Amino acid sequence: MHEAQGALSARILSHYRPELANVEHLLRRPPRGNLERRLALYGEGYGARLHEALGEIFPAVAHLAGRAAFAAAVRRYAAACAPRLSYNLNDSGALFADFLAADVLTEELPFAPDLALLEWMVSRAFHAELEAPFDPRRAASWTLDDWQRACIRFQPSLAVVRSAWPIRTLWELRDVPHGEIDVAVEGRPESVVVLRTGGDVRVELVQDAQAQAIAALARGRRLDDVAAELADRGLPAQAASDWLARLQRFGAVVEVEREP
Repeated sequence: MHEAQGALSARILSHYRPELANVEHLLRRPPRGNLERRLALYGEGYGARLHEALGEIFPAVAHLAGRAAFAAAVRRYAAACAPRLSYNLNDSGALFADFLAADVLTEELPFAPDLALLEWMVSRAFHAELEAPFDPRRAASWTLDDWQRACIRFQPSLAVVRSAWPIRTLWELRDVPHGEIDVAVEGRPESVVVLRTGGDVRVELVQDAQAQAIAALARGRRLDDVAAELADRGLPAQAASDWLARLQRFGAVVEVEREP
C-alpha cells in the first residue's frame, strides 16, 4: 500500500509519469477503460484545482499577468514545488512568492514576487484564528519605565510587507480591466500592514519607518529598543507610537508583557 501511495503521489503532485509497467503491478486494472488514462485524470484534476486555488489566493498577480501567463506559472510552480506543497489547497500558495522570485514571469512583472507575498499575507490573515484583544485596563498602573520595557504580541493575522514596488496600488487593480490600467511602478515603494478585524482583512499603507518599527515589535523587540533604533536613524518615534495605538484600537494587540 505504501508503495502504491508513493507512486500515485508522484504522478498527481509532480506530473511524473513512469512507464506503466513500473506501477501496473501495484494497481488493479479497471474492468473498463484504460489504467493510464484513469491515472492521468487524477493528475489533471489536481492541476486544475491547484490553478483555481492559486487564482483565488493571488487574484492581483493572476489578473496582471493574464490568464495564459498565470496558468503557465502555476504549471511551473507545481512541477518545481509540488513535493513540498500542503495537501490543504488553502495553504498551496505558501511557496509561490519565493518561487516567482526566480521565475520567468518576473521578467515581465518584476513586482510579482512582492505582490504575491502581499496576497499570501492577506490569505493567511483571512484564515487566521483571532485571539482575544489586550485589555488596556490591565496596564493602567504601569509607569513609563514599564512601557519602555514592554514587548507586544500581535494577532496571528498581522503581517508587515515592505516593497520597492507600489504593491498596495497594484493589489487594488485586481478587478480593473486591463485597458484601464496605467500605473507607473518604478521608484514607488510602498509598505503595508495586513491585519484582520472581524471578518474583514485590512491592507493599510504605512510609512516605511512605521513598517520597520511594527515588524520589529512583531519579532519580540522591546519598545525602548525600537524607539532607540528610530532615533538613531533620525526618525520620530511618535509616528510608530500613533500606529501602535491604531493597531490597539483595531484589536490587533493580544498581549503586552514587561521584560524583567
